Amino acid sequence: MTPSAHILAAASLSLLALPHALAQTCLDTAFLTPNATGSLTLAGFQPPEIGLNSTYTLSTALVAQSFPGNNSGVILQTFYLTSAPFIDLSAPSLPLTGCVLALEEAGSPKSTDVDGEGQGTCAGVLSTDCQNALVDQVNNASLVNSGMGPSTMAMCAEYLATMPAECSGDTFSVVAVAAPLGNAPSLSISDCPGYPSIGNGSATQASLIETESAPYTPASNTATYDTWVKQATPLIITAWLKNGTGPEAWSDTRLVCSTPDDVVKGSRVVSGSGRTVGRWGGWGVVVLGMVGWGAFL
Repeated sequence: MTPSAHILAAASLSLLALPHALAQTCLDTAFLTPNATGSLTLAGFQPPEIGLNSTYTLSTALVAQSFPGNNSGVILQTFYLTSAPFIDLSAPSLPLTGCVLALEEAGSPKSTDVDGEGQGTCAGVLSTDCQNALVDQVNNASLVNSGMGPSTMAMCAEYLATMPAECSGDTFSVVAVAAPLGNAPSLSISDCPGYPSIGNGSATQASLIETESAPYTPASNTATYDTWVKQATPLIITAWLKNGTGPEAWSDTRLVCSTPDDVVKGSRVVSGSGRTVGRWGGWGVVVLGMVGWGAFL
């Protein structure tokens, strides 16, 4: 493993298996009243001699959304960062750029609470060999990209187009990618007064990446929600220097896994999900629209 590649832990998601560009909006109202949340901290990206020292808090929010017109539902999940001290991670002037990749597991989902490891680890979710191979493959690709300017969706989609052989026993695949680091928001987002940087994101604005389940029927069916509240989704965040070439080339990669383990009071509490707060208070779905930026694969 390259010295700057680290296996850390943090974040949960699941997505569609078909290409789907996320809508864009000033306020992602679907997440105003989430059913479950979760967060953890990790070291920020720190290229040498640039002075970007910061700590990131990576958070997630999950919501069940219903569509009464056809009696169906879908689960939405968003992931976002805050940085302390604050760094404008969206700024075109940021010297680094990068990609975010979300992985989904086929079959029965695994929780970060497997083996009592708790929030902030991929132990029990991915094998150690697979974790190491994922970080190595992504980080080495980012090192090659160092000096090639800002990230693009096409770059991000190539990282794990072929999964490492060490992951053959792990039934995970990439289901969403995003290229938000060091890239100014699109024109429609820029038109939003006071729209925050992804270095100060929230459940409703400036997300890193957003995901959604396949639709289910009837809308009252809780099976998908019960699965998503318990499942851990690996999230890979990788960065490189826009202008760092040759001996100045640099890259760094984080592999993080977590579940939305804080169930909001009034939402359905699922047996076996991580930490829960509040009590069973009904299904708790919202009838709102979905937003974000990135792509489902």
